[in-house]
Amino acid sequence: MSTLDELGRGWGRARALVEAGILGGTIEGAARLWRNLLVGDVHPSTLWSLNAANLPRTIAIVDGEGQRTWRELERRIHRVANALLALGVERGDAVAVMLPNSAEWIECFAACGLVGASAVFVSYRSTADELDYLLRDSGARVLVFHRDCAQAVREGTAALPPAMRLEVDAGKRSEFASYEALVGRASPVAPPRSTRGATSRTVLYTSGTTGRPKGAVREIARTGIGSFLDFLRVIPLRRSDRHLVAAPLYHATGSGFALLHASLGSTLVLLRTFDPRVFLRTVHEHRITTTAVVPTMLRSILSLPPDERERYDLSSLRVVVSTGSALPPALKEDARALLGDVVYDLYGATEMGWVAVATPDDVRSRPETVGRIVPGTDVVLLSDDRQPVPPGQVGELFARSAFTIEGYHGNEAATLASRWGDYFGVGDLAVLDADGYLTLVDRKADVVISGGANVYPAEVERVLSAHPAVREAAVVGRPDEHWGEALVAFLVPAAQDRPVDDALIEHCRRHLSGYKVPRIFRWIDELPRNPTGKVLKKELRARAAA
Repeated sequence: MSTLDELGRGWGRARALVEAGILGGTIEGAARLWRNLLVGDVHPSTLWSLNAANLPRTIAIVDGEGQRTWRELERRIHRVANALLALGVERGDAVAVMLPNSAEWIECFAACGLVGASAVFVSYRSTADELDYLLRDSGARVLVFHRDCAQAVREGTAALPPAMRLEVDAGKRSEFASYEALVGRASPVAPPRSTRGATSRTVLYTSGTTGRPKGAVREIARTGIGSFLDFLRVIPLRRSDRHLVAAPLYHATGSGFALLHASLGSTLVLLRTFDPRVFLRTVHEHRITTTAVVPTMLRSILSLPPDERERYDLSSLRVVVSTGSALPPALKEDARALLGDVVYDLYGATEMGWVAVATPDDVRSRPETVGRIVPGTDVVLLSDDRQPVPPGQVGELFARSAFTIEGYHGNEAATLASRWGDYFGVGDLAVLDADGYLTLVDRKADVVISGGANVYPAEVERVLSAHPAVREAAVVGRPDEHWGEALVAFLVPAAQDRPVDDALIEHCRRHLSGYKVPRIFRWIDELPRNPTGKVLKKELRARAAA
């Protein structure tokens, strides 16, 4: 990067600091933050203390009927950190967090960073078998879980000593150690920071749509606030924001945006679980300004009767980020009509961090794209023989930034298969045009080869979803003696009336070449999805082949 580029990036970050309101508060705190920013030495755990010093009485977290100021949250983080140390947790050890969206989740994550432990994000919906696998694979020494998960913990954690299983909201007769009792006995004074041993990391397991989940390992300190500020140049988050945490914190969408807002000193309003009516009511009652959701959530909100949606004033919203899976153009437009000109379409992955953003202007003018590359992120598109392709051609996307993961925990083969130098890829195919706009084509694993020609199911799905009788569509291939693979379309109806196959075929032929038209149509009540909304193509392929 040239000196001029460095100056431009530094100016952009400085401007982002001012616009986000981070330089508010005490002069001492602002000077300390700015000094550390210049030398690249701002660890996320530092920011919790800075917020407590600068914003001691400001509400940090709203969790149901309870709330905590930044000063109160800092003391809780200290207590949890000291409690972990009392259990023998050392720098580099793994601590599994199996909690719904809650203040306890936030304080556990922050405490891990303070003592140098690695936080392992575990879905509170995990079965006993899934939990057993995640704990063994990550090597977690401690598990913090909610009492609603007790049965899965009872059956899936035999290898973990009872004292290392900490139950939140534990009953009086619980066989597990009480999280609150242990934390309540710990000191609220910050523990001494250790610099020996491994650094603090997060281990966030991928969705596992194609097999066992893989633990994506990211070093917390490596991300730095400079990378956050690059992001703020695209999506204008503010210290004054009231951010609604609607996606689960164990997922990159929920935790990523919650922790980004927490780093700014914003207020987090937590939804324990997502419900479209509760979501709208919370935006209305708490005057929410920002939130991050997955497309499935938007679709469920838009499926509510119009008179229900109109009960709520949503005018406080400034930023609604949709991420986690593709946001179809029709859904973008419907979301914009309901929520206002505030929808940002973010493309990224657990392994790569954020890659590209379509701003509200892009959502209007270029709805088929996921926008431009985020500052601080480098992208390359490669052919099958791992050579860069020119603009306008389809290639497998690889990205690198401060948020690129180190690799998959204990899985060197999968790490090497996903790397190209210091770039990382997750199997997405895309096109980058001459104007710098990125368009996703499909998942490489989902491409269907029919009659020797590549068919990208996402293209066919967009056409089918545009038919008024189709609410959602998913297309897969199944073995075919003549064509090699034949296209099978699974369709969710928009209403009770369903068109005959010939009508759908004619609709497809008006928009697609003949070899891209599905040969089989199957109507189903809903598409199978994982907890974060991704369609389980593997399951659909099994149904298609049956």
